[in-house]
Amino acid sequence: MRPTGEEPRSTVFPGGNSSLAHAVRRFAGSLLRWVIASLLWVKAKWYWVEAKFLSIDPTSEFIDALDLDAIRHRGNSFASVCFDPARLGIPKETINYTYDFDFDSIDRLKKRFRNVCRYEVLQAVAKKICAGCNTDTERHLAILQFCQEVGFHGPLQAMIRKWIGRSELVTDPLILMLVNEMRCGQVARLACDLATACGIESRCVSLDGHVIGELFYDGAWHYLDADSAGAGLCVRMSDGSIPSVRRLSENPSLLDSVPAYFDLTYPGRPISGAAPSRSHAYFGGEKNEANLYYFKRSHPLRRRDPVTWSWTDLEMEKPDWIIAPDLPFRHTPGMAFFESVDLGDESVRIQWRHGAVPEDSPVRYEIHVNSKPRGFRYSTFYGSEEARSYWDDAGWVPEMYSALYTPVEGDLLVLSTAETSIELPRQERVTYVTVVARDRYHESVGRVLFYSSNELRIPARAD
Repeated sequence: MRPTGEEPRSTVFPGGNSSLAHAVRRFAGSLLRWVIASLLWVKAKWYWVEAKFLSIDPTSEFIDALDLDAIRHRGNSFASVCFDPARLGIPKETINYTYDFDFDSIDRLKKRFRNVCRYEVLQAVAKKICAGCNTDTERHLAILQFCQEVGFHGPLQAMIRKWIGRSELVTDPLILMLVNEMRCGQVARLACDLATACGIESRCVSLDGHVIGELFYDGAWHYLDADSAGAGLCVRMSDGSIPSVRRLSENPSLLDSVPAYFDLTYPGRPISGAAPSRSHAYFGGEKNEANLYYFKRSHPLRRRDPVTWSWTDLEMEKPDWIIAPDLPFRHTPGMAFFESVDLGDESVRIQWRHGAVPEDSPVRYEIHVNSKPRGFRYSTFYGSEEARSYWDDAGWVPEMYSALYTPVEGDLLVLSTAETSIELPRQERVTYVTVVARDRYHESVGRVLFYSSNELRIPARAD
């Protein structure tokens, strides 16, 4: 018995209250993990139920609804407000044109098409765009033209937000086709994915500040650059074959026969200044660690990441092309800017200034006079307010795409001059005048397409 008046002593187990608190924390942690695991299981089960019972087949539905003509049309809609960087809601002067994007739109597309099989979509797209092709070269050109038209290298590029303060390229082919906004590395990956769906081996080529694709068939590699020209244009050898990167490096001037930076940018503007030729962009820099061939290592049917589409699982190979640091840095002459239009009773005198002229190659100007519009317009006028009054300002529409890649040919008159003005006879009908700046170097390597001025509409001569 305890002595009278002594307080009862509490029994304390080893570890005391700290052990009890630890047990409670362990129980709470286990409960939280169980709740999270249950929610993930329910979500996964719902996706399975949704795909199996609430939808016939999300992939088949997507393919059936896929409108490739509409996708091409949007890619050529250079003046569309859907490409306006203002949609980001960020002050123009603070936009990072490399990393900022409408991330919410990408998240919505990822969620909406989460159950769509990318590989089956690529096979369906490849089958449609290569319909009627009998050779791998024809399939190559069909994939090239499709990617040139679908991919719009505008102010922004499709990005995904990885975490706060960091974003990465979208390489999911389905999303790229739906948003159209791509840089060289993205459209090269799309082209390679389509080629793989055709059964053609492919790889990406990382050049000095530019990324392209290469396809392997007929026992050789063949370059594919969908972010330079358009309308299926590329270097073709005398036998009709498409060269490899290695073969191009042996004769870089071949690249300068193909127009570069010829697509318009937002909002329907051409490059007004002198554009750099592709030969130097390919092979004129210093060799560095970024110069690589790279292949996808995983099989298409085993690719489970729809965001990067396994472009993170790569096999690298060292380059075999020739780097020439002393390769001349050449430019194509810029478009002519109209300064004045002086109408007389019998003649019209037109004066212009050059946007930019290469220092190392003489320039001449071709003046084309037509009886009807040439078939394409810019959404911006380059010249004086006086000359602007003779310009049809209706702007660019996607249906003009093929005309943009067709050389302007005057059906009434074609003249050539080294001067920046000319006097033309007035016609009894309305005429349309275009000035095209051409330089000796690019003509010597076989280039046909050069930058055209805005088109002037000259009134008919009064009787």
